[in-house]
Amino acid sequence: MRHHCLCGFFGFLKGFIMIFLNFLRLFRGTVTFEAHGVFFEKFLLLCTQQEIPVFTPKRKDEVLTASVNASDYRKLKKPAKKAGLRLHIREKHGIPFLISRYHARLGIVFGIIAFLCILTILSNFLWSVKIIGIENANENEILAQLESLGLKTGRYIPSIDVRELEQRFLLQNDQISWIAININSSVAEIRVHERVDSPEFFLKDDTPCDIVACETGVIRYMEVYTGQPMVKTGDTVTEGELLISGITESSKGNTDFVHARGKVLASVWETATFDVNLTQTYRSDTGQKKSFYKVKIFGWEIPLYFSENVSFDAYEETQDIPLSIFGFSLPISVERRTKIGYETLQEELSEDAAKKRAFELWDTYKREHYRDSFIEKELPTGETENGIYHLTVQVTVKKDIAKEKEILFDTPLKP
Repeated sequence: MRHHCLCGFFGFLKGFIMIFLNFLRLFRGTVTFEAHGVFFEKFLLLCTQQEIPVFTPKRKDEVLTASVNASDYRKLKKPAKKAGLRLHIREKHGIPFLISRYHARLGIVFGIIAFLCILTILSNFLWSVKIIGIENANENEILAQLESLGLKTGRYIPSIDVRELEQRFLLQNDQISWIAININSSVAEIRVHERVDSPEFFLKDDTPCDIVACETGVIRYMEVYTGQPMVKTGDTVTEGELLISGITESSKGNTDFVHARGKVLASVWETATFDVNLTQTYRSDTGQKKSFYKVKIFGWEIPLYFSENVSFDAYEETQDIPLSIFGFSLPISVERRTKIGYETLQEELSEDAAKKRAFELWDTYKREHYRDSFIEKELPTGETENGIYHLTVQVTVKKDIAKEKEILFDTPLKP
């Protein structure tokens, strides 16, 4: 039993030593050679005397095949000459010969390795920030606010506390109801939802309230859902006047306080004024252009110019060009600012042309301002004074003037 254990141990040790020697030979390189002649024993004896390790020798007829470390091959010339043998390299193995074979391409290999190492290091930093879900809020303002909180390109990703940053952002921004920050592949994707404020005209359903007029006008139509109507069709009401009362009286004479509801359409008078200068000043491009470039890396800016002065009047157009490889965004972008030359010209409008332009302004205003209302009548008047055409439009609009107003009590109501 003991004999078998020792045999197993020595077998394992022998295998380990062979693996180690093979790895060492691979690292140092080996040369397999052929020796042609007769006195092979003398050659091997001389190699032993000169401490030149020769391994795996095999003889076939007048040819000896063996291997030696690459650094020892030149030392074989003296023993071979004394033994009358001729040496010939058969094969070369190992890392030194592999490097020698592809030395012309090592720059490419090391360049790729260096690029991958740099890419691995840079992947721990934030490369870009994208915002999703913006409709009305200013995206640049949100980006600036996030940057002030520490979420910006070049930031070390493990140092970013996403949850804390989200909470701090919501405390400082009342336009956003919630925000989610997801960091994937060095890109921070920001999803936001803008806050929708409930209309000031409407209160909670269980709050006792009246319906009052939000504007002055003549009642044209009423629908009372809950509450006591205080006016009727054809009445003229002023802003703040009570239309539907939330205080009602039951058939038994009990007083109830309810949440008044209803629709009250009224004709409202409004005035809109538009001015058009008969002398119009406008900008005309001259065709002169000059572009300036700036490289941005992790928030650092490297200008590629010495001076941005130009010899002509110009306005600027800026374009940020992000760089990517195979669809993967890099933390590098190029900013191109183009200065476009212009000259200031003047144009004299006739009164008819100014009048036409003023009515165009009125049409635009009408589409935007009265899109939820019905225009019953519009009375435009225009005149030219001091080189300016003034257009005044008296307009009658039918619109809902109902506005909820909470009923306040001196003492709390008993349930």
